[in-house]
Amino acid sequence: SYNRELNRIQAEVFAGEESKRRILLRYIRAVKASVSLGEPGSEEYRNEVGTVGAGRIHLPESGLVDEDAYAIASILKNNVTIEEIQIRRNKIGDDGARAIASVLAER
Repeated sequence: SYNRELNRIQAEVFAGEESKRRILLRYIRAVKASVSLGEPGSEEYRNEVGTVGAGRIHLPESGLVDEDAYAIASILKNNVTIEEIQIRRNKIGDDGARAIASVLAER
């Protein structure tokens, strides 16, 4: 019972960290693409963030779930340069939406 609970908690922590990693990697690729000079495959990522300093995260229809929303909220909490976030048509539930809304309300 104790080991089962410990494994469950570890799995939740891992899922949250993996979600943060995926979001950050995607954003990093988008930022790098925004400064590239037409490298193959960079256009898709460039469209997500625009030019350097655009202050946007665009992840519509990306299959994001609550864990991803928590990661986005964590990113937004410590980042004042992001002014626009586009996450429509994802699978974010009420809890994930509340996490993001809570951070935005503090700005």
